[in-house]
Amino acid sequence: MPIFQKTAAEQQRIDDFKNKLQQSIAKLEPYSEQIDFTELKRLLESFNAQVDDFYRSDRKLNIGVIGQVKAGKSTFLNTLLFNGNDVLPSARTPKTAVLTMIEYSENNRLEVDFYNREDWQKLEEISRSDIPDNTHEAAREIMKLANANGIDPYKYIGTGSDSIEFESAEELMGKLNDYVGENGKITPFVKSVTIRINKPELEEICVIDTPGLNDAVASRTDKTREFMEKCDVVFFLSRTSQFLDAVDKELVSRQLPRKGVENLIVIGSQFDGGILDELRKTRSISVAADNIRQKQTEHAIDIVKLSQNDRISEKCFMEACRNPIFISSLMYNASKKDISEYSEIEAFYVKKLNKFKELEDERTRADILRSIGNMDEVSEKFNVIIAQKDATLQDKASHIVPNAQKEFSAVLQEITRNTRNTLTLLQTSDKESIIKQKKFVQSQISEIKTSLENVLGELLISLETCRSDCMRKLRNNARDNSRIEEREGVEWHTGSHTVGRKHFLFWSWGGHTEHYSYSTTYTYLAATDALENVRNFGYDACYKMVGERRTKS
Repeated sequence: MPIFQKTAAEQQRIDDFKNKLQQSIAKLEPYSEQIDFTELKRLLESFNAQVDDFYRSDRKLNIGVIGQVKAGKSTFLNTLLFNGNDVLPSARTPKTAVLTMIEYSENNRLEVDFYNREDWQKLEEISRSDIPDNTHEAAREIMKLANANGIDPYKYIGTGSDSIEFESAEELMGKLNDYVGENGKITPFVKSVTIRINKPELEEICVIDTPGLNDAVASRTDKTREFMEKCDVVFFLSRTSQFLDAVDKELVSRQLPRKGVENLIVIGSQFDGGILDELRKTRSISVAADNIRQKQTEHAIDIVKLSQNDRISEKCFMEACRNPIFISSLMYNASKKDISEYSEIEAFYVKKLNKFKELEDERTRADILRSIGNMDEVSEKFNVIIAQKDATLQDKASHIVPNAQKEFSAVLQEITRNTRNTLTLLQTSDKESIIKQKKFVQSQISEIKTSLENVLGELLISLETCRSDCMRKLRNNARDNSRIEEREGVEWHTGSHTVGRKHFLFWSWGGHTEHYSYSTTYTYLAATDALENVRNFGYDACYKMVGERRTKS
């Protein structure tokens, strides 16, 4: 791939825009207490980072796979790049997801980046708080996982990175599971991983499996958003059953196009789930699939119509939403297997889809599942993207400044609007009334704050009392249900012995057999009693406690 050197004209455009931004910020500095222009500062930082990244000597075509947590990104990439093998594991939880990059290399190796000491100490500090929001809960969960694994965190924290060589996909799968997998002991300490693999089709390409954009750890969500600025092509995954919901719409209609992504492919993932929902209305898989495609495509077009007045690159956005691709990586992988080779989850979904016996014939089953999977269309898109990578980067180079100028104009308009509103208020109100209004607002804020503190304080006391009461009752129930009464049993035994008669002549010896029986008494504990106690305790814990709390509330 040619390295994109800045021409004198391009460098001049970049310098002119940067100077324009810096001058605007300098003019607003004296009014920093009255005007919020942090977005301009952020835009300058973002623009500098984007220019520096694009003109790096080792710049590759960045292909991002983006979407919410559990949209099926890892499964999608496993099917696209690794023939359906589970090379990229699903994270233990959304809270432990990491940024995963896949690049070409002659020598197979896995590079793992760990949290630095500052990152980890911040996580430790956050985890000690009882605040019940996502960020704090995520930090607590990461610390819980780290403690459960029994590993000294500082064996990895602050060490930078590890580089591990591997020979095969199977060996890579094992290594990845150690570092980012569901049961990986080192998973809590990992910030990102890079897989360098000898796949020539990935040469000069960087494919990135991003953490979900609704990731509970804010730093990782921010990392995903920062990466968007460096993306040249994006595969955006949205679950078919919740296609382009509110979170998706915010991302697709506002953030992605504004960051200069001109090549966007919208993917309706987990298509099998959408078909299962539609099969409740029709008896045909193909009819259900067509209905879902039409319904969700119309939904995507409606989003475009509603977004036409937004600050977006309409061409990219509208083309992507008018032509979404619906896929099921799971069913595509199953289409290439015999029934006996299905994984547990593949067998489960095929059985569900076979509600009306359409998948009984082996050849028909493979064709239908391949159609639902639809990964052939995605592969074709992917191959075209790779073939046109030079043209894509050249096009992006020409849009760096224009896209930044659009965002600059939008930010200035927002600052201007807010400033005019403030001026209007100052011009239409006298100083005394404004001061009076300010004092009133401050008084209201103080009263609301006091009321909230009182309400929350009372609520916390009530919750603590309720918690203590529930814990006491659960302990009592546990104690009661831990008692298993001894039962008494009787076991009967039978036997026999021969009673002989002795005469002087040996041929007259003889005798007879006598039978006898006797009993023994023993005590025992019945397993059924223990099981019944477990059931009773579970019932008390799940239902009685909840019922009492609802009654109290």
